[in-house]
Amino acid sequence: MSMLIVCYLFFTGMGASALFAGCAWETLTPYRLRNTELASSGTIEGVSEIAVTSRTFGLRLPVSWFMPNEAYRGFFAPIYGAGQAAVLLGMLFLFADLGRPDRVLSIFTHPTLSFITIGAYLLVGVLVCSLASICTWVLSVPIPRVIAAAARILCLFLALAVMAYAGMFLASLDAVRFWHSIWLPLVFVVSAMSTGLALSMGSVMLLGTPDRFATTLMSARKIDAVLILLEMVLLVFLVIGAFNGTSESRYAVQDLLFGEHAATFWVFVVICGLAFPFFAELFAKNDDGRLKALFLIAVLIGGFFLRWCIVEVGSTPDLSWAMTMMFSGSV
Repeated sequence: MSMLIVCYLFFTGMGASALFAGCAWETLTPYRLRNTELASSGTIEGVSEIAVTSRTFGLRLPVSWFMPNEAYRGFFAPIYGAGQAAVLLGMLFLFADLGRPDRVLSIFTHPTLSFITIGAYLLVGVLVCSLASICTWVLSVPIPRVIAAAARILCLFLALAVMAYAGMFLASLDAVRFWHSIWLPLVFVVSAMSTGLALSMGSVMLLGTPDRFATTLMSARKIDAVLILLEMVLLVFLVIGAFNGTSESRYAVQDLLFGEHAATFWVFVVICGLAFPFFAELFAKNDDGRLKALFLIAVLIGGFFLRWCIVEVGSTPDLSWAMTMMFSGSV
């Protein structure tokens, strides 16, 4: 597999996770706070004098229309924008890997039950469903409340499917026994959730109003630390399962831990992507902005190289030899 596929797996999983996080946070936020029409003047989470209006583009809109509260735009708009941009970028990497426009069109004009086709349709579904949130929070276009709610809930399920898709795609390839593991999809889902949270927090810090939502961002970092710990545990299970598996999977584990790809794995995945963010969260001060930024960057670097290492060590053995051995019953 090429580097383009690694980038495709990384950006689509991270972007879908950011959209999932945005939809989850929005769902958990009371509607009376999210909607301008129903919000009253006063202080809501430290924000005072919230504008109360029921007129947009010169038209009086009924209560059933959702008009986002400006006080929350600095939180949701960066998250939805960054998530959708990451998914689009990941799709561009996939299309670049396919190489020819006719191959891209054939995915939609002649659909099959292949993982590539299913993944493409899931990504399109996520983009379409997230358009409602983009319209309201980024473009300030009010939409009917029922459409906004339905699109958000559907986006939650589709984004979760996209996160699981990458690991399931690799695990379905029987010829690569290191990938053919129940632990691989779980590792990819947890890693996508972690990088998606990092992207969400980073987008709010750079493009939004982080001071207004400091408590929420602090909670998100703690959740990310828990996800990192869970990712460590799942990686251990993946390695143990592969080491106790076939000779091919054992060879891949040895390559990952002690071979050609060991330096990249230990430095960029274990130390940079897992150990540093986890311990930084334990000992960081809430007002240390530089350490927060390093925390987020390290998570993203670790998430990318995790996928690169897993793809590379799985591709290292001669796949034709592995398939021959598998069909002969020796593996």
